[in-house]
Amino acid sequence: MHEGHRERLRATFIEQDGINSFHDHQALELLLTFSLPRIDTNPIAHILLDRYGSLKEVLNASVHDLVKVPGIGIKTAVLLKLTGELSNRMAVQEVKINKIKSSADAMLYCKPLFKNCKNEVAIIVLLNKAREVIHTEKISTGTLTRSSLHPRQVAECAIRHGAYSVILAHNHPSGKLTPSAEDVEVTKRVINALAAMEINFNDHIIVSENDAYSCLQDCCLSSLEELEQNQQTVSKEA
Repeated sequence: MHEGHRERLRATFIEQDGINSFHDHQALELLLTFSLPRIDTNPIAHILLDRYGSLKEVLNASVHDLVKVPGIGIKTAVLLKLTGELSNRMAVQEVKINKIKSSADAMLYCKPLFKNCKNEVAIIVLLNKAREVIHTEKISTGTLTRSSLHPRQVAECAIRHGAYSVILAHNHPSGKLTPSAEDVEVTKRVINALAAMEINFNDHIIVSENDAYSCLQDCCLSSLEELEQNQQTVSKEA
């Protein structure tokens, strides 16, 4: 009986070329059949959705938490987590920005990098002289402080990848986008560290679940060109 139900789910998936006609529990049920070939996955799908509240939260739960759910072993937990991670990576790749020319571009590029992040994370985006993204890297986890983010680490990473300029980005899971005093202090220290290496600092983007904030805009600078000109002027004066 279970096998017949699975075959119908698979046939529907193939005929529809996707899960547009599926309810969340049916999509999850079908996914679970690949790691639980001999078990009725319908009850487990409902248990997962009841526990986490949505398909999105199921696929973004940790492996360590998933294995606590009855019927979920390590292989199934890895399958669920991997599916969520692949979805997040695709969301980042779908942002078709070849060049970051403005704070609006920077916010659009950075928002998907923090998709479903429940803790604070800091990421740097490295650009070449044509303002094309050449590398992104997570550099710290936790609240942005002097102890959690080392400007030298940012500068060394930029040098290692031959970056012309750097965008610093971090998220505020609380939803508050205004930079804290620590955010401002760390930004200044990163700018100074990069200036010593003759690397430009383009922007500091703060991301919440649904929005983003640009420190560049807050400084009333209209473009990255203007910011670079200001930095070059400061360097000459120094």
